[in-house]
Amino acid sequence: MSTSWLVGFAVVSAAVLATGAFGAQPRAGPRIIAVELQNGDPSPGGQFVAVANRTRSTVNLGCWRLRSSSVTLTVAPPLRLRPGKVALLSPERAWLKAVDRVRLIGPKGRLRDTTPRLADRAYDDRIWFKQGTEWRFGRKVLGRGVLAGRLLATVHSCG
Repeated sequence: MSTSWLVGFAVVSAAVLATGAFGAQPRAGPRIIAVELQNGDPSPGGQFVAVANRTRSTVNLGCWRLRSSSVTLTVAPPLRLRPGKVALLSPERAWLKAVDRVRLIGPKGRLRDTTPRLADRAYDDRIWFKQGTEWRFGRKVLGRGVLAGRLLATVHSCG
């Protein structure tokens, strides 16, 4: 066996393990589960990001951030999300582009989740949602007991 083959195998193996290519379960923690990119709707709630709590304990999403390709917004504190529940986070005005990626940043600045580049050029009621490990574009009911939260450009109480 050559040394280059062993190194190549180790790199590929590490990449598969790191990306979960064998179907590993997603990490526990708050995760982005849906995004409405429709930039033609400037009304509050016209664009949103849905974040689900995948842990077994309540998580305070207050002061977490959502970053698009051009803007970073902060979740207005406090926003306590019980286990298994979903927070629907919407800004005061449109902030996502028709083609964009959303990143969920924890309170200490660590990247917690990210979407692939998503596109929505259709002015209808379809959204991007995560089904298993795949992102799909269509209609989706996010469930009962969805908690509303606000995204703010400036939050002074986050330190």
